[in-house]
Amino acid sequence: MKLYFSEVTDLDTTQKKRSFRIYIDNNPPKSEPIIPPYGKVTEMLINYTASSNTSFSLVSTLDSTLPPLTMPWKSFLLAIL
Repeated sequence: MKLYFSEVTDLDTTQKKRSFRIYIDNNPPKSEPIIPPYGKVTEMLINYTASSNTSFSLVSTLDSTLPPLTMPWKSFLLAIL
């Protein structure tokens, strides 16, 4: 799964912060906290075998003042034909 993150607002970082972690099926985070960069894109690749019951959550860190913001996600289904 590829995830893309970018900050859409030039934040005053002394007052506002957007920081979050990715949880899959409510398990421990799959990454360090993500702080999306303004004017740039951070790309993340997670190698995970998912099913139709898999849940993905973006959860704000304790020091975040803004909620997570999503960009495009790509998930691929591989099958043997």
